[in-house]
Amino acid sequence: MGLFLAYGFFIICMGNLMQNGIQIKDYGRKEEMKINTRDESKFEEFSSIMARYDFLEKLYDKIRVVDPVANKVIYTVGNEVEEEDVSCYKFWGQNKMCDDCVSMRAYENEDTFVKIKYTKSQVYLVTSVPIKIKDRKLVIEMIKNITASLAIEGQLDEKSPEQIKTIAETLQSIVVKDGLTDLFNRRYIETNLPVEIQNARGAQKELTVIMTDIDDFKEINDTYGHPAGDKVIKKFSEIILKSIRRDFDWAARYGGEEFLICLVETNREQAMKVAERIRSTMEREVFESGGRTFKVTASFGLCTVGHTEEKSYLDVVNCADSFLLKAKSEGKNIVK
Repeated sequence: MGLFLAYGFFIICMGNLMQNGIQIKDYGRKEEMKINTRDESKFEEFSSIMARYDFLEKLYDKIRVVDPVANKVIYTVGNEVEEEDVSCYKFWGQNKMCDDCVSMRAYENEDTFVKIKYTKSQVYLVTSVPIKIKDRKLVIEMIKNITASLAIEGQLDEKSPEQIKTIAETLQSIVVKDGLTDLFNRRYIETNLPVEIQNARGAQKELTVIMTDIDDFKEINDTYGHPAGDKVIKKFSEIILKSIRRDFDWAARYGGEEFLICLVETNREQAMKVAERIRSTMEREVFESGGRTFKVTASFGLCTVGHTEEKSYLDVVNCADSFLLKAKSEGKNIVK
């Protein structure tokens, strides 16, 4: 408990200093920190705060500055501020971005976020704080190995690596998965859609986002009851998952009866086929409740992003949602 109170106090202090992307000023102590970089002036602001808060090295095992959109480590803090150009997820032994990347959340929401991360038989506390360095938006990641001091359902040292892994994976699943459908949740969208858009731009590929909504869902709940409504949502989620490439694409419950589907390297024509397949499958499905049968339809809105377009993830969501509203206004059970 003492460990988390200490880190909690520190997080509040850092959050007050750097939330909302506050630019770091030079406090005149940069001579205390040696900078190993090709352009010293570029990192002046960062070195000044690290000189002022040198106690960070005693609190955390690893401190680094990352660009979560590009998935890159900019530099790592030790005796020197060292410039780097490596993938941020390499530290965790992964070959892709973390599903619950708190640095992307810190970047997008301009606020401080914390998570517990498991790797092999170790458990880490990760604190992500947004900053601006020479008007460039970045995130400071501070990482602490808390394996020896963390207590979950008793002493952690009494648990095997497999038990620790199960605990950590369960916690991570709770963070990024929707409980009813087992699809990803809105937090996952906020974290991963910006990266998918950036990756598509870098690969010079198109990306299509589908927003879909179950038609007349309130009427279903009112007529057949909420348990029947839950069955409809779960079945629709199953149909979505069976209609996409699980190794490339992903789907999330955006809220209520509305869902978002991200189709990687997919143009509008290809995405229309996917959406139509989901629509027609759902239309044929027969549901039963209390001895009564009924059918359900869904509407779809598509937004395709070209690799030359500069759009935020909210721009893309709003674009797809506008086409969804158009499908609703034109009679529902339509792909637009």
